[in-house]
Amino acid sequence: MRRESNLFRLIVGGLIYLVATGGALVAGFNYLGRSQEYASIVRERESEFEMVRRRVEEDLPRLKKEYNRYYERAKSLRRFTPTREEQERVVVSIEQLAKSAGIKIHSCEMTEEPQPVEGMPAYQIYSWKISCSGRYQQVDRFLTLLDGAGRLMKVAEITAWAVSEQNDPGTYNLNIDLQLDLIVRTEG
Repeated sequence: MRRESNLFRLIVGGLIYLVATGGALVAGFNYLGRSQEYASIVRERESEFEMVRRRVEEDLPRLKKEYNRYYERAKSLRRFTPTREEQERVVVSIEQLAKSAGIKIHSCEMTEEPQPVEGMPAYQIYSWKISCSGRYQQVDRFLTLLDGAGRLMKVAEITAWAVSEQNDPGTYNLNIDLQLDLIVRTEG
């Protein structure tokens, strides 16, 4: 009985050994297969990452220069462009000059983009389009006041047409469209 028992133990032990070894081999082959899959995925991601890193290394200095250039331009424009308050002060100044001359202003608006002053790069011109009306003497007084104003304002264009009053056909008012340029120092 002892022999049969030992033989039985030997067979069971051998079977357990074969099952364990077979399981280990199957697990090893699965691990090896998955490891190769994961290794190829990792290699693929590493190559993508390397391409992105190279592209960033190539583009970053150029983008930084562009950013700095645009930032400086924006800072410069913000510093030298008349602020909203300054624009309002110019409009108030024009309205006061018109009122003291007896001129009625219908509209006053600033054009979008400033223009450079030819031969004077440190200056820019901000233009206002003004629509107003008044009598001949009032228009003359208004233009004189504009010329003597504390700001560097010049009439760039003027269009005037006479309109007779219905009550008095011998009396004429002028309707005027003018472009008024404000010259502003932008550097130094």
